[in-house]
Amino acid sequence: MERWTERLASRSAVKVIVGLTRFDRVEVAFLTRLYALAGADVLDVAAEPGVVASARRAAAEAVAGSPGAARPAIMASLALACDPHVEGVTMDAAERAAVVPATAAELRAGVAACLEAGADMFELHAAAGDDASLREAVEVMSPLLGERYLSICLGTQGRTSPQDAVRQARLAQAVHGPHTMIQAEGLILGGRADPTSSLQGLALAQVLLAHTSAYVLVAGAANHWTRHLAQLLAVPVHGVACGAYARALVSGLEPVGPQGPGWEHAVQVARAFVDQLRGGACADG
Repeated sequence: MERWTERLASRSAVKVIVGLTRFDRVEVAFLTRLYALAGADVLDVAAEPGVVASARRAAAEAVAGSPGAARPAIMASLALACDPHVEGVTMDAAERAAVVPATAAELRAGVAACLEAGADMFELHAAAGDDASLREAVEVMSPLLGERYLSICLGTQGRTSPQDAVRQARLAQAVHGPHTMIQAEGLILGGRADPTSSLQGLALAQVLLAHTSAYVLVAGAANHWTRHLAQLLAVPVHGVACGAYARALVSGLEPVGPQGPGWEHAVQVARAFVDQLRGGACADG
C-alpha cells in the first residue's frame, strides 16, 4: 500500500470504479487489466470473493509483462441497505448477500472471504445511513482490516448532508484511525461528459477537507474535467474516483484482448484518461 499512501500524500490518487453491482467476471477482468496497464492506482470491484479474485488475478497478469508497471490495489466495495447504489438493482440472492450483508456476522464473514481472495482495501457505501449502523459496520470491519485502508462513501445523490457527512466521517475515523478515506460523491449521471457534473461532489469534498483530517476523494459523475475543475476551484482533494465515464470510455473496445487488434490503442485511451484524472492537461470535449 506504499504506492497508494504516496499518491494520497501527493493528492494525485486515481481510482477506477469497476462497479459495486457488476458481477460479470469477464467484464471485471477486462476493465481491471486495461486500467492496470493505464496506471490506475486502485480498481474498485464488488465485494464478492469470486469477483475480487478475478480482479486480483487480472491485475497481476496485466503488469507481469510490463517492466516498471505496478499492480493496482484491489478495493472490495459493499453497502448499507439504504445506499442508493443498491436500491432497485437486480441481483441474485448470493450477490446481494455479498455486497449488502444483512447482519454483522455476514459482514464479518464477507470481509474475511474477500481478504482471502486478495482484496487490499475496502469501501463501505453509507449514504443516508444512520450513525449507529455506520459505527457498527466500521467496528466489525476495522479489526479485520488492521492498517488496510477503509473508504466510506457519503453524500451520494445528496442523501447525506454536509453536516451529517462531517459527523459520520469523524465517526469512521475515530474507529478506524489514520487509514480512513472518505469518498465525497455527488450526482450519478451515467458517464456524461459534463464539465460541471462534479460540482456537487467537489462541494462536499471541500467541506470534508475543511472539517476532518481524513483523506478525501471526489466521485459521482467524474470525468476528464473533474481534476481540472478541482484545480480551478482550489479544492485540494487527495484523489479522483471515476466509474461510469471510465467504463463508457472503453466500452466499445471490450472484444479486444491483450494480444488482439486494437489493444494498444485501448491502453492508450485509458492511460490518457488516467493521466487527466491524476492532474494532466484537460482535453476539450
